[in-house]
Amino acid sequence: MSDTPHSRLLVGRVAHSRLTPRAHAFAYGLFMLAVDLDELPALAARLRLFGTRRWAPLRLDARDHLGITQRADGPAATAQAIRAAAVVLLEAHGVGEPVGRMTLVAHARVLGYVFNPVSFVVCYQTDGTTPLAVIADVHNTFGERHAYVLPAATAVGEGRWTEKKAFHVSPFFTLDGTYQFALQFAAAGADVRIDLHRDGRPVFVSHLALAARPLSDRSLARVLLRWPLVTAHVIGAIHWQALRLWRKGLTYHPKPRYDPVAARLTRP
Repeated sequence: MSDTPHSRLLVGRVAHSRLTPRAHAFAYGLFMLAVDLDELPALAARLRLFGTRRWAPLRLDARDHLGITQRADGPAATAQAIRAAAVVLLEAHGVGEPVGRMTLVAHARVLGYVFNPVSFVVCYQTDGTTPLAVIADVHNTFGERHAYVLPAATAVGEGRWTEKKAFHVSPFFTLDGTYQFALQFAAAGADVRIDLHRDGRPVFVSHLALAARPLSDRSLARVLLRWPLVTAHVIGAIHWQALRLWRKGLTYHPKPRYDPVAARLTRP
């Protein structure tokens, strides 16, 4: 069965490189989903392997995104909950224009488990094609999350933003520094670069390169066979790389109290 107009499967590779004080790099393959929220009810009805039902091998749960705390009953309610939470964030960051199409780029729950180091809500104007904003929803392994809201109007170039680091992720980095976001979401796939800079130089670079494929039960079965526990692998890889960094002698920084306002006021 053919793909819906905007929703698609994304398959590719993520790579991280720490440049200082000791070089450290890794890369691995993975898959994610790009789900047009307006299409979620039709997707859930069409696909056997994906939906919002508890038994679905790949399940989208609203509570995994944007700080939503209440379970949504069914695909339409799930889409509406994510959309409403995104609109609240946009308005809180000065984006008051009417919002059209929204696409969630994220891991779904695989056999009930998910961990998204970062997921994205790509928001368009009412024409459905003009970019309005991107919300980068970052999670750490301490059960906290922080949304970087990136309005198109504040971009320093096409799909590029600079944001003060405001959220503790790796215990081997402090909150010092500035993120450079370079985000491209298109019909052909996604290209995501999030680099951490200090004193005008990169200290950490990351690249998520994903190619789009039709979103069908056949394509989902193929990636599930290739990466049957992809979300468990994500969290496992985070802890494995942390152990490798610790063994290299990098300084461990205890998690500070989450205070994004104070963090943004701190100079890089």
